[in-house]
This record gives sequence, C-alpha cells and structure tokens, in this order.
Amino acid sequence: MFLDRVAAGDGHWQRGEEAPGRSAEPPIVAGARDGRHQQRPDGRDDRLRVLFRRLRDPIDPRPPESAPAMPLLSAPFNPMLRLWFACLIFFLAGVAGAARAAVVEIGMPAPALAGTLISGERFDLADLRGKVVLVNFYSSYCKGCAYEIGMLETYRDEHQKEGFEVLMLGVDPVADKARVARMLGTYNLQGAMVDELDQCGFERRYPTPTAFVIDREGVVRDKLWGSKTLPRLRQLLAPYLTSTKPTQ
Repeated sequence: MFLDRVAAGDGHWQRGEEAPGRSAEPPIVAGARDGRHQQRPDGRDDRLRVLFRRLRDPIDPRPPESAPAMPLLSAPFNPMLRLWFACLIFFLAGVAGAARAAVVEIGMPAPALAGTLISGERFDLADLRGKVVLVNFYSSYCKGCAYEIGMLETYRDEHQKEGFEVLMLGVDPVADKARVARMLGTYNLQGAMVDELDQCGFERRYPTPTAFVIDREGVVRDKLWGSKTLPRLRQLLAPYLTSTKPTQ
C-alpha cells in the first residue's frame, strides 16, 4: 500500500484510486525495465517508479526470447579474453611446477644446486658427493645466523678432514652482497647468493637460519631450523660422519 502511494507521488490516495491530475498507470518509457536510467517525456525522473515496480512485481528470471545468445567464446572481445585465460593457465601451471620442484624431501636425493661462490669459484653440490654437506640458508641481517656462524666455522674446522663441508647460501638481496661477503670472509666459510645461483632445486627463501644435511651419498638426511650450537651439531652430524670414510 505504501509503495502504491509513493509510486504515484501522492500520500493521500488509496490503491485503485486515480491520483488527481494524472492517470492511474503513468506510462514507463522504453528501456526503464531493463535497468537503464531514462527520463519521462515531461522531464520527471522515473527511477523511483521503476524501483518500486520491481519490488512489487515478480521478476521473470528468464531472458527475453528476442535476446540473442552470446556464448562466452563468441563475443567480439573473446580473442583477447582467450589470450588472457591462456596466459593465466600457463602462469598457474608454472607456479605449481616450481612449487613441486622446490619441495625437498627427507630421504630423497638432494636437488640440483650450482652456481658461483662469492669468492668467484664455480661449485656444484653434485661434485661434493662423498662428503657430508651442511647447506645453510642464512641472512646477514639475521641475529640467529650471527649467533651460530662462529660455531659452524669451529665444527667445520674440527671435522673437515673427515669430509665435512658447510655451504652458506645468502638469501639477502644482491645489493647486500658486500655484507654477505664480509660476514663469510670473517669466518672463512664458502657461500653464494641465492639470487645468483644457476641451479637451485631448493626454495629460494627459507626462515633463517635453515639448514639441510646431505650425506655422503647425496641424500637429504635432515632439515634443521633455528640456530645450531656445537653440542647440537655434534649430536646430529656425528652419525653421518662416522658411517663411511670420505672418498679422496
């Protein structure tokens, strides 16, 4: 009842009565029902009438029979749409493939890792087969990394003759390479910048410090989170160092 009064523009007449000076059913201009804003011939804005009629009258969800079918792949802009979808699919497939490739599983062969050390020498993890290698992801801004790096140097010096090596991988931006080089030089450890690696089957970023233990057969044996103390290193790495003699 309220809608009928408001739609007619008069709050005093009842349903079925004719408003003074106008017909009971003022015409609605073409196009108003399809949601487009139009003006009545007399200049009156008809948006409220269209809104109230939509609230009052049931809406047929079926499209008009005269409306032409517009399949998604036949619209005029669809060549660009198809190209966009193709690029999106290839991008998602690449991301999924990279995510699968970056998963390092314990008990499986270590992924590829090769590049140039900060010292300028070439390295390849596969060339270290026969040694126990600690691949350590760290940052020159990481307090835990600064805490453990001296102990990594000490343990490496104690067990290098038994075939133990530490490979430090800096996750810092390449712009901070000088900081990483200074840190490694202070503790006489070899390492590289992750963003400069030629091959990296590991993820390029881990919470620092994160380390992987690679045994003499090139198999990933453990993943270590957080700072590593000397007692912890001795406990974790001793079984791999004593299992087989290093190859010359």
